[in-house]
Amino acid sequence: HPDGFPSRIASFTGKYNFRNYINWGILPSDGHNIGNMLRDAGYATCFVGKWQMDNGDAGIKGAGFDKYRAFLPFSYPSNQFKGRYKSPIIYENGAYLPDSITAGRYSEDMYVDYLDSFIDDNLNKPFFAFYSMPLVQKPWVPTPDDPEYASWNPKYDEINQDIKYFPSMVNYMDKKIGQIIKHLKAKDKYENTLIIFTTDNATNVDIYSMWRGELVRGLKNGTILASTRQPLVALWPRGISPNQSTSTLVDFTDFLPTLAKVARISLPTNYGTLDGVSFYDDLVGKNGLDRAWSFCQWDNNPTDNKPMIRYINDTMYKLYDEPPLYSRFYNMQIDKYEQYPIPSNQMTNAEKDIRKSFIDVLKQMHN
Repeated sequence: HPDGFPSRIASFTGKYNFRNYINWGILPSDGHNIGNMLRDAGYATCFVGKWQMDNGDAGIKGAGFDKYRAFLPFSYPSNQFKGRYKSPIIYENGAYLPDSITAGRYSEDMYVDYLDSFIDDNLNKPFFAFYSMPLVQKPWVPTPDDPEYASWNPKYDEINQDIKYFPSMVNYMDKKIGQIIKHLKAKDKYENTLIIFTTDNATNVDIYSMWRGELVRGLKNGTILASTRQPLVALWPRGISPNQSTSTLVDFTDFLPTLAKVARISLPTNYGTLDGVSFYDDLVGKNGLDRAWSFCQWDNNPTDNKPMIRYINDTMYKLYDEPPLYSRFYNMQIDKYEQYPIPSNQMTNAEKDIRKSFIDVLKQMHN
C-alpha cells in the first residue's frame, strides 16, 4: 500500500481495504484484529509508537492491546509532526503524560523502555508487541546521538528541520532495534522470539539515495514498485536458519495468518473473509503455499475527491483496475517506472493469459 494507514489496517485485520476501510485513520471497532486474535489465545499484548487509528484508550484496547504507550491516539485532529521526537506527546492509560515526564526526552527511548518493561512483566507467558516506530519520518531533527540535540527546541521542529539529520535518524532506529534484541538476550527470550521488521510505505520524496550505482528518489504516496516494495526482515533464532532469503510475494494482509501459525492457533472463524496467505513455511525454510498475486486498493482519503487506485500484481506484471480496456498492463521488471504499458498487439500469449487472469481477480475484489 502506498500510504501508511491503509497498510496498517490491512496488517491489523488481514483484509484488503475494500472490505473494511471506512475512512483515513479509522480502524473498524469489531474486535477482529491481530491483537484480539493473539490476546484471545493467551498472549500478553502491547502496542507502542504511532497509533493514529482513532478512539484513544477504547480503540487501542478494543484492538486487543492491554498495554500501550502511544503517539497520536486519535485520528483527527492531529499534527503528526508535532511532539513526535524530543519532548514527545505521549498517551498512556487513557491520558497524556505530563510535561514533567516527557520534557527533554526522546520518544523512541520512551517507547523502547516501555517495551522492555512489558517483556520483563511477561517472562513466564507468551507475549506479542506491535512497535510502530515514528522514525524515520519528518521532521528531520536531531536524535540524542547528535550534538545539536541538547540545545534543540522541539517547539520549532517544523521550521528548523534539516534533511542532514536523516542518516542519524536511520542509525537511531537501528540502535533502538538493537536495544530490544539485547534486552531479549539478557532475559533469555531471544532464541524463541520472532521479530519482524518492515515499513508501511516508501521513503519520503525529499530523500535521495544510491542503490547499486543508481540514484533513487523516495516515492512515498506513489504506486510504482519503488513506492510499494518494502523491506521485510525476520529474525527468529530457534525457527529461522540464518542467511535465508526468498522471492515469495508477501503483502500486509499476510501477517495475521502467518502469526496464527507461528502461535500454533487456528484462524478465527468469526472474522469474516480473510485475504492473507501465511508465509510461515517460507520463514522456516519449507516449501509452502506461495501467494500468486497481490491486490491493492488505495483510497487514502475518501473525502478528498481524488480517484481511487486499484491494481493487481505478481512478481513481474501489474494491471490497474481501469475497465473496460484495462490498458495499463506493465512488466515491472523491465519498466519499473511504469512508463510503457504493453500494447495488446505486442503481448505474448502468456502475457495475454496473465492479463486475463488479473482481470478476473479484479472483478471479484469488490464489496
